[in-house]
Amino acid sequence: MHLLRSRGFAGVRLSDLGAPGPRHRVSVTFDDGFRTVVEYAKPVLDELEWPATVFLVTDAADTAAPITWIAPAADESDRRSVSWDDARRLAEAGWEVGSHSCTHRLLSSLADEELAAELRRSREAVASHVGTCTAISYPWGEVDSRVVAAARSAGYTAGSGLAGRFTSDDPLRIPRFAIGRSDRVLRFALKTSRPVGAFRASPGWIVVDRVRRHGRPLGV
Repeated sequence: MHLLRSRGFAGVRLSDLGAPGPRHRVSVTFDDGFRTVVEYAKPVLDELEWPATVFLVTDAADTAAPITWIAPAADESDRRSVSWDDARRLAEAGWEVGSHSCTHRLLSSLADEELAAELRRSREAVASHVGTCTAISYPWGEVDSRVVAAARSAGYTAGSGLAGRFTSDDPLRIPRFAIGRSDRVLRFALKTSRPVGAFRASPGWIVVDRVRRHGRPLGV
């Protein structure tokens, strides 16, 4: 995060990317709602006075249950979900709390009525606890046209996934790149560099992305 700031970036919430503001902006986002976001990530961002966006799986937040849809962590305590009290404190600190669906199922696999209910219920759950919910992160990183249309109908105004070029003019199709534990300083610097960002806005990225994803699971 300090590297990004040294490059002139300012941190904003996902829904604020399209609003007037600094020329160089970055939205730091967290999927799933791990309790470690509160314990480890928030103190770092507090130092920079940057907000972030956390996307909750609302059924897990209801019970603060362990997150079970990813591979087991070395420390099971790292799989705890945030509670709604945690979510309220994040919102009060200026963070955005968005939806990552109710159950983290692949939304494109659901029938229309079930898809609509999954999107509506998760948005209503977040809004009832923190006051508002306008953003969604599509589970497994999938950006599907039918799902995007359903999210728009459910009242979302911003959405993101891990597929696509950095040129989308649809705020419900904001592309992202994932940072994982294997991304050490050099790899992180490369991923967040402006040349790589420019390449992700080019037609060549579509070809590279298809090759890169072939046979690999989608993101979470």
